[in-house]
Amino acid sequence: MSEALRGYVKRRKLMRGGAEQVEVDLRTDGIGHRVSFMGRRLVKVKCDHEQGCRIDTVYATVRKQFAVASKVHRVLPSWAEAKEDLWSHPETWDKEFWMVGDRMLTVFAILGELRAADDELAERVDSVLRVAPCEVLDI
Repeated sequence: MSEALRGYVKRRKLMRGGAEQVEVDLRTDGIGHRVSFMGRRLVKVKCDHEQGCRIDTVYATVRKQFAVASKVHRVLPSWAEAKEDLWSHPETWDKEFWMVGDRMLTVFAILGELRAADDELAERVDSVLRVAPCEVLDI
């Protein structure tokens, strides 16, 4: 009981600093699993990808690292281009229809490592870090 209470108090302190429980669904070679950690979402970036639209979501973890969750939303198949109502096709009902490839989580110890991997993404993260995570207004 006391261990559960200590865990609760620790999570509440982290939440006051802008952190929250983050859960990310991952998939590698068709095998899915979920990971969770305490952190704060910093930025979500969408960019063109050869198979669709790549989405990178960057989190600042409570251990001062940067976690990047990456996934690719697919380009719609040719039969869907002229259709206004995609939901009439049962294959579109599954969220896997909309995803291509693996969903990955990459953790970088410092911003410099992220910069070496993706300079543009690191620049966006750097600009977000200059803003306070939580501002209390006296209004």
